[in-house]
Amino acid sequence: MFWPSFNAAIASPGSHQHRIVINTVLCLASCCLTTFLWSPLLRYESKFYMVDIQNASIAGGVAMGASADMMLNPWAAILIGCAASFLSVFGYTRVQHFLEKKIKLYDTCGIHNLHGMP
Repeated sequence: MFWPSFNAAIASPGSHQHRIVINTVLCLASCCLTTFLWSPLLRYESKFYMVDIQNASIAGGVAMGASADMMLNPWAAILIGCAASFLSVFGYTRVQHFLEKKIKLYDTCGIHNLHGMP
């Protein structure tokens, strides 16, 4: 739960910080929940992978951090979380293998899928 305070740290005190904290929590929650949908749909084995759920949850905080200072409604934060979830899981399941085979780029920690794509 430190991510909302991290996103709101540089905002002006008051309602702006409160909005950033609420939007970040909504984004993290929607990202985590929709990962339970995308993980079995995008994996060939059709199973949940905890790595997907952990990394996509963090990707929601990263995606919200990039737009934290904007005047976003709660529905937009939820939509950003859903999009970040899809992009992160898609990156781990499809893009990472493509980059390894085509250009010999090995992202062993998944930084591209966690911080770059969402």
